[in-house]
Amino acid sequence: MKFKLLLLSSLLSTAVYAEQSVPSSKLLESIVPAKAIKRVEPKYPDSAIRRGHEGWVKLSYVIEPDGSVSNAFVVDSSGLRSFERSTLKAIKKWKFSPALDKNGNAIQQCVNSIQMDYSIGRDGKPPGATRKFRSKYKDILEAFDTKDFAKAGQYLDELGESKKFTLFEDKLYWKLKGYYHQYLGDDRNALTNFKRSAYRISDVADESYLTILDTVFVLELKQNLLADALETYATIEKAPNNQKTLERLKPYQQKITALIESEEVISVAATIGERGFAQYKLARSQFELSHINGKVDKVKVYCDNKQNTFSYATDSSWTIPESWGSCSLYVYGRKDTAFNIVELPKNI
Repeated sequence: MKFKLLLLSSLLSTAVYAEQSVPSSKLLESIVPAKAIKRVEPKYPDSAIRRGHEGWVKLSYVIEPDGSVSNAFVVDSSGLRSFERSTLKAIKKWKFSPALDKNGNAIQQCVNSIQMDYSIGRDGKPPGATRKFRSKYKDILEAFDTKDFAKAGQYLDELGESKKFTLFEDKLYWKLKGYYHQYLGDDRNALTNFKRSAYRISDVADESYLTILDTVFVLELKQNLLADALETYATIEKAPNNQKTLERLKPYQQKITALIESEEVISVAATIGERGFAQYKLARSQFELSHINGKVDKVKVYCDNKQNTFSYATDSSWTIPESWGSCSLYVYGRKDTAFNIVELPKNI
């Protein structure tokens, strides 16, 4: 569901769009999902309007049995802190009719995400790319063509310093960053930036949408992010003109499903980022951490209808009850701490 707020003045219009994620299919089979009954619009920061800044914020949050919101935190954003503060302030005031279990009892709904977009337009039309951005964009493409990645990186840094993007420019910027890191062989950062670009594509008929999703799937598969890859495949299934892409990716989707159900151990390298955590979508219910280089403080698990926080101890392993539903893992600790997430088969 989408909604928007329009604040009109004589020449300037500002809009805040929010899109709430749908609970997982596994959750929908077992409970009645929560529904929003009160939404408080985030305020478009005055400083951002004056400077012409646009952007977006992606949040995760929990809906409590009384319908209130808790545990809201920023998963990712276009980088402007004022947008993050405004979005967090608004989401904490939202109210829901609570999720209900099969017996009609109110329960937590723990896997929820939302993206809010901040857009400035004139005469009701969102702005496209500025002449300055188009010029730099052309320079970067020419650097890619000549394989001058040092110059491409320099141009991208110059472009990113201002953070004064329209949402249209934001989509192109993250896509360029994705290609840049892909050319350098940095699959992890390439994936992060391609996913940021995909956040920005609101029109699924946009021909670049399917291309980026295809790239995201391949990068997730290369990094053993199996649950993420299956989720991306499900998104591709809903995209228009997807037949050739699905035909090519279907064998990999089948192999992922078989691997998850097998007796093989699944190991994924992770690093704690600038926000103080590493995020991972679990494909199985039993896991442990290994080869830690740095400091891990705690582990949080957010599942469809349950959440829990564990203090970290060496040689710990965790088993999540299947009744909790699909789960995402957040590992907190010192920035740049590297470690492996090891998912274990059922019989271990």
